[in-house]
Amino acid sequence: MLTTRRLLALALVSAAVFVWQLPRLWPLVPLGKALDPAAQEAAAQAHLVREGVPIQGFRAAAELAIDDLALDHADSLLGRSATLALADRQWLVGTAVTFKRRGSPDVIVAWVDPRGRVSRWLWMRQDDDSAGTADSASAARMAFAALDRVTHDTIAAPWTLIGASIRERPRRVDRTFTVERVVDASHGLKERASLTVSGNVVSGVLRNLVVPDDARRARTAAQAPTIVLSSIGVLALAAGIIVAFGILLRGLRDGSAQIGPPARVAALVFAGVVATFFLEPAWLQQVWEPLWPWITAPLLGLQRIGLTNAWLGLVLFTVIAAGDAEDRRAGANRAASLWRAVAGHWRDPEVGRAAWQGWLVGLLCGGVMAGSVALLQSGVGAPTALQPRGFFVKVLDAWSPSLTALLFFTSVALAEELGYRLYFGTWIERLTGRRWMAIWGPALLYGLTHTNLDFLPPAGPFWARPLVLTLVGATWGWAFFRYGALTVVLSHLTADLFIFNWPRLANGDWSHTASAAAVIVLPLVPALVARRASQRPPQ
Repeated sequence: MLTTRRLLALALVSAAVFVWQLPRLWPLVPLGKALDPAAQEAAAQAHLVREGVPIQGFRAAAELAIDDLALDHADSLLGRSATLALADRQWLVGTAVTFKRRGSPDVIVAWVDPRGRVSRWLWMRQDDDSAGTADSASAARMAFAALDRVTHDTIAAPWTLIGASIRERPRRVDRTFTVERVVDASHGLKERASLTVSGNVVSGVLRNLVVPDDARRARTAAQAPTIVLSSIGVLALAAGIIVAFGILLRGLRDGSAQIGPPARVAALVFAGVVATFFLEPAWLQQVWEPLWPWITAPLLGLQRIGLTNAWLGLVLFTVIAAGDAEDRRAGANRAASLWRAVAGHWRDPEVGRAAWQGWLVGLLCGGVMAGSVALLQSGVGAPTALQPRGFFVKVLDAWSPSLTALLFFTSVALAEELGYRLYFGTWIERLTGRRWMAIWGPALLYGLTHTNLDFLPPAGPFWARPLVLTLVGATWGWAFFRYGALTVVLSHLTADLFIFNWPRLANGDWSHTASAAAVIVLPLVPALVARRASQRPPQ
């Protein structure tokens, strides 16, 4: 039997392996000042002012801008070290700063690189704006001068004009010049820029790494097995949810289903997910129509997010209530400490013990992921993709990354563990009478439904990611039957907080590192509360 001391020792070893492997699991592109939205907004504003773009009175919001397709293409051609160097001095990674002003229909976007320099920008003007007229030669001079001001690298290859177009607007003439240059001649890697002059004013300098059509087609074709595996998982998940409705209805008839605790958890998950959107300034900026008052942005956002997630909340309630009914019918009471924790009874020794065990199991799962990925890397050369992307970006885009990480991944941990383990695990065990099937069945389902998440390692071959996540899911399945639902929820939360705070931990800035480290230990708070309560003398 795995005692607490043995679990502690195993968790510490797993944590050491996990931390050691973090740079290989999630190799990071240079982020630099991208983690300082205020500095990026100031750099964007200063550059646009120098370009003569009127941004006085505009509201700014910053978000990470990662060109995943170009980054992966460069990585496949140049290799990891050359791609990282390219990302550090080029436009593949940075911050998109969007400017809007109440009453103005124009939208202005400037992309700032990790060193705090604008690498491209666009002023989306209305067609009926008047901006004078410049002849082709004058427009070309203005456009190339603007391009020089956003080119901060040492590439010696000259720009070559490959196209020019003219478009008649109601009150001006727009001219667009398309140019290319060679970034790496040995691999045929090129950069393309589109320069737009609206009348006699430059209105955009857009740059991108050229990804050939054959590379795009090959990438799309390679996604087919991943789509198949993910679809199988989603379809199986949907079938299980349909069964959950039947279990809930039966539980309501025979009195084995309770409404209150599952409803509270589903409401917490719903509220946590919705709240994270309102912690993202760029998302609110995107929702806002500047011809309307600012108050319309949160109202419209709440409408969109609320309607999108309301039915998911209902489904989640059904699954949790069905899992709880199966758990109660079996007399296992594996969700008991979870319901006490949700009700605020953190002084309960069972809640404290589950929190401590959950934190240790979270470290253990990190070791399982790190070890399995390392074996796949050495055995079949499984690659890992450059980060951040996906959920990493959601955390980094928030005005409070720590609060966003805590809210979002608490919601994720509750939804997934109560779904995969409390419902599917309990149901399968009662259906088959075999514990190993109750552990590995939901684990396989978990692995399949996460096949498409490209922010999780490894990046290939197509079967590797679901395999790794199935192993992690089996670890959570074992912990569920050994310790209970609260333990696996907090272990999932611990693992996610470790993973998705990694860019802030590795940033090198003490404030980012300290706040990220602080949020990672928060799942231990119930354990500390329970321990302190146990040390108080009886009244």
